Amino acid sequence: MSKQNNWYFLITLVIIFSSIPVSLKAQSINLAMSPNQSEENIASNETETADSLIYQLRLELTNKLEKILKDLNIYDVIVGQSPENQPLSSYDSIEVHSKLSHLSQINFAVEALVLSLLYFEQKQLSADSIIQSSEDTTQLFQDLKRPLWSSLLQVFRKQKSMSHKSSQPVQTHLSVMVQLVLLDSGQVIDTFYVDVVHLGQQKTDSKVGALEQFQKMAHQEVKKWYRLFSEVVAAENNEITLLLGKTLDVRQNNLYELIEPNRFVKSRHHEYTVPGKRIGFARIKKVTEDSSQAQVVRQWRPLQAGTFAVSCQQLLGALLFDYYLPTTDSYFRMGGQIAINPLLDYELGFDIHYFNIVDSYQEKDHGVGFGFSGLWRFRNRTRYDLGTKLGLDMEIPFKKDDDGRTVNTLLVSAQLGLTGEFLVTSGLDFIINIGYRVSNKNSSWSYSEEEETIEAYWEDKPPSVRNTGFFLTVGLKILAF
Repeated sequence: MSKQNNWYFLITLVIIFSSIPVSLKAQSINLAMSPNQSEENIASNETETADSLIYQLRLELTNKLEKILKDLNIYDVIVGQSPENQPLSSYDSIEVHSKLSHLSQINFAVEALVLSLLYFEQKQLSADSIIQSSEDTTQLFQDLKRPLWSSLLQVFRKQKSMSHKSSQPVQTHLSVMVQLVLLDSGQVIDTFYVDVVHLGQQKTDSKVGALEQFQKMAHQEVKKWYRLFSEVVAAENNEITLLLGKTLDVRQNNLYELIEPNRFVKSRHHEYTVPGKRIGFARIKKVTEDSSQAQVVRQWRPLQAGTFAVSCQQLLGALLFDYYLPTTDSYFRMGGQIAINPLLDYELGFDIHYFNIVDSYQEKDHGVGFGFSGLWRFRNRTRYDLGTKLGLDMEIPFKKDDDGRTVNTLLVSAQLGLTGEFLVTSGLDFIINIGYRVSNKNSSWSYSEEEETIEAYWEDKPPSVRNTGFFLTVGLKILAF
């Protein structure tokens, strides 16, 4: 038997013995509130600890809804709880969330989001119900077909994963109903349900994960109530069709975020919903009475059936860090830029940068500069853009004159370049820009003293500076959304 086969045999033994499950008795903590039970009946059957947990949970859920409204800039809607935590067709009174119970805000609001906690359960799962799986065993033996170092790494990862699972993880099951209610009449306009199952190592971790998942799913549903949205009914290349038109005040260049549909996942213990994630952005290009054509301007996940588009505020800014490669020995710079409307065809930018430049004395002068630029994108694709960038810079280099004083001068330059933007992650681009710069030549140096400008002293001809020439920059752009 070869040494390679000996290693595989030993690894096989390790895997077989490590796959033997540890028998642990499942323990469950059931704090369920079914729709058929009133809060009074539950309080009579559960301990004070359970009552406190349910109260705190309802408070945390209303906090999540409040945060959703704040994130969506919705201030004329309050958050409340069902008076008896039961789904109703209309309301005579609403328990207003304490953080929103200011009289002025209640008088200003016209609608309320009313929350009902329908079900809550936390239970510990036995290790053998999680570890032992035919799929896991199959995958472990498939690992043996890989190179030796890869197999050992995979075994280590499996062992680490199993050690976590053997600590009896806690499963949290949370079911919530949210109703949209008119305050003046108590009429229920719309309703959505959120059912969440989350697995954590401890009760607190599991509950926090369930609440975060609730917030993600509720955020999507609330957004549909207060934002224009449409399912993507057709898609070709990087253009999509939406059932939103002029009748809904849809306009050219309106920005929409693309969100994938929720996914339904089955586990051994439950079937639960995973909220869909944002996959990109689309900009309206053509609008008719009842529909519109939009161009996908940024996409980092594939478009699939059931994807919907939700209107969003224009992406106002991005932060760009650029580095001028030393294409010549006379000029170098690096700095940051704030870009305005980075997903439109036209983008404006303001930057501040550090630079150094070699003057006619062959000395390196350091300075700071400010710039203004405009970018026109003539080719816009989901994962890259090409454009022409025109910029204007004002730079102030500093140096010592022959009397040892720090003096400065002013350089004004214009630049024209070809820019490529390449998507790295959902919020990060790699930027490359190549072009040519033209600047003035300046040899007038001065310094200020007691609000008086004094010319620099030079024993010979004063040094001159100029930064005309080709340039090549690379950088990273961080988009804010």
